[in-house]
Amino acid sequence: MDSGKQLTRNRKFLTVVPVVLYLIASHTTDYERPMLFLNTLAVFVLVVAKFPNMHRVRIFGINADQ
Repeated sequence: MDSGKQLTRNRKFLTVVPVVLYLIASHTTDYERPMLFLNTLAVFVLVVAKFPNMHRVRIFGINADQ
């Protein structure tokens, strides 16, 4: 995405969207434990994947070139 450039407008937008959705989902579930845990886990994975040092890193070999 964006030819590998970091911190572009697209990447920033795609980082903010999961965080906003997390806040909305947490509020609508009244911060109940099982859903809060699942939402937190999901947003953590999505945000960590956007970090600059994760560029071209393949977790568990998914979509790795052979």
